[in-house]
Amino acid sequence: MGRLIPGLRRNARIKLIHSEFSSREGFTGLIASDGRYYFEGGIPPGEYLILAQVQAQAESNKWSDLYYPGAIKRTEALRFGCLASPPIGHSISTRL
Repeated sequence: MGRLIPGLRRNARIKLIHSEFSSREGFTGLIASDGRYYFEGGIPPGEYLILAQVQAQAESNKWSDLYYPGAIKRTEALRFGCLASPPIGHSISTRL
């Protein structure tokens, strides 16, 4: 479980992506009305990154990537190890 910056929920999506692959595909998190996000079970063991994608403008197809802990570059993101598949998460507390 983690939490997005207040007010981002409507124009954001959260993902858990494998750190060893270049793809931005992964496990999409559920974002609650208070900004908390969750990743449900079924996540295989490995190292992951948390990626927040924020819509540049409402009704736009352009999304900006932000990796935890506030990194724009994937190489600067914090990696999370997952040994089993319990709910995991973390807060993203940076300004966009």
